Amino acid sequence: ECRSWTIQYSEKLHTRAKAELEVITEYMRLTTGKLSRKVEDLDTLGFMMQVLKEVREKECSIELEIRPIMEMYQMLERYLPAGFMEKEEIDKKTVLRSYWKKLIAQALRRGDELSNKQIQYKRELQNDIRAFKIDVCNFMGDFIKNGPLVKGIAPMEAVDRLSRFKEEVKIRERKFDLYHGGEVLFALPH
Repeated sequence: ECRSWTIQYSEKLHTRAKAELEVITEYMRLTTGKLSRKVEDLDTLGFMMQVLKEVREKECSIELEIRPIMEMYQMLERYLPAGFMEKEEIDKKTVLRSYWKKLIAQALRRGDELSNKQIQYKRELQNDIRAFKIDVCNFMGDFIKNGPLVKGIAPMEAVDRLSRFKEEVKIRERKFDLYHGGEVLFALPH
């Protein structure tokens, strides 16, 4: 009966260890993919900065996640006969810490790369904001001269103009949100 209990306990422990191993390796795989993304605009720059922040925060606690998994596998290896694990599972367990070290190295490289390009992105943002301010002033002038409130136009024409200007406002609102996010990212006054 003791042997039966040990086998049952070991099976449950193996199921738990395998599930936790899957979760952590999947996190590392997804994060590695995110770090490989090309930074082309403010949205992807903000996304990359968030990923780097997440990796830095995870770095503090990762050993608290890896150690229990390794301890579960050590216990299983001690009490179960050889061959209870599949080769893929053994490989994942074996490379877990080195995979994390590679992820950290990749995050550091990306952080350095972004630091070197930071001035370029900041200048582009400032130029885009200046152009956006001019565009908004021109848009306001166009709205006043050609908008739906111009005297003497037919009601249907006013509705058409209103619809067109609403669409243009939505475009400018998206740009505003993007540029505001960039100002926050670079700690610029807004």
